[in-house]
Amino acid sequence: MTDVNQHIFLCDAERAAALGDELRAAGVSGEMSSGADGAALFVEATAIALNSDSDPEMLAPALAFARQSLPNAELFADASVNHIVRCASQAVIEACDDAGDWALHILRAEDADAPGPNRARLLRSEIEAQLKKRRRRLLRSLAPDDAPVDVSSAPTTLVQLYLESRERTWLSIVRPGAQASSDAFWRRCLSPWPGGLWQATENREPPSRAYRKLAEALEQFPWIGGGIGDVDSAGEGPPGSRGAALAIQAGDRVVDLGASPGGWSWVALQRGARVLAVDRSPLRADLMQHAKLDFVQGDAFQYRPESPVDWLICDVIAFPDRILELLRDWVAMKRCRNFCVTVKFRGAGDYGVLVELKNMLNKHARDFALRRLSENKNEVTAFGCL
Repeated sequence: MTDVNQHIFLCDAERAAALGDELRAAGVSGEMSSGADGAALFVEATAIALNSDSDPEMLAPALAFARQSLPNAELFADASVNHIVRCASQAVIEACDDAGDWALHILRAEDADAPGPNRARLLRSEIEAQLKKRRRRLLRSLAPDDAPVDVSSAPTTLVQLYLESRERTWLSIVRPGAQASSDAFWRRCLSPWPGGLWQATENREPPSRAYRKLAEALEQFPWIGGGIGDVDSAGEGPPGSRGAALAIQAGDRVVDLGASPGGWSWVALQRGARVLAVDRSPLRADLMQHAKLDFVQGDAFQYRPESPVDWLICDVIAFPDRILELLRDWVAMKRCRNFCVTVKFRGAGDYGVLVELKNMLNKHARDFALRRLSENKNEVTAFGCL
């Protein structure tokens, strides 16, 4: 008999239908239903469709419209707080006892009848009290309340409680940076941030708010490119291998296509990269004078580097098919080693390009994720490495 698992995907209510289409296009079979608030999709899927049991190299599909995933979720139906606390505490002990750091994210449905913040605080407090009695050392490795998963330590366990309603609470536990394929399988679909919602730090220095999209992308995909799964005890690993999380680093050569007024170039420069910015219009004056920035005035779609660069970053405004062809050229010809590119839509009618985009990246990229980030509007971000 085929095992059936329950997986929960959090999304924006207006894009739940598009997320369902994504799952079906990926070959996921099983019953799908939306939560009362429309911001969660519940999927009963077979192990072959949404698990890695059949292929240890298999990854979950890249889901553009799922901001967070709760794989293999266990339901507590009509359960008391005490029962949920006992079961969740035992599950944490079994999963985290010898597993390094861990984070507990307690998420609430957005429906008016869903449990409020007091219920979430009570569950957290009671779980911590249980662990204090039974495994005090686990509290020392627990991340602060609602903090993102700390991916600087390996391995890290993500524990999620989802309060769907007063009668229905779900528990999901996963270690996305681990070697085990059953956990690493999910890393494309997971965010280190509670509910997938990135928290921006206000900064008035960049030339535009668009900088936040690149800043978020660099914090939303810590497991892409291998995450921290293979770093050694000293926290080191060969660049580009599993274990080296993708990040713009000091000394990297970055090409920013459609760069003006310079928000994305600003992020790269802040990280110590050397930036070549391409646009018909100049960047803000101080960026144009930056010692590590070179400017090429021209068409972003026509520019090609003389040799491969470390990063292609691009937030240019264009029809999605043009962005698809631009990215296809750069990755197929290996003009870059890593990429972060936004794909903008005129409306839901453009979402069909995502199928072709995923097929292209599955063919040419070593690893990638595709997601509508917290800072994205009617657009998604493609992020990955070759």
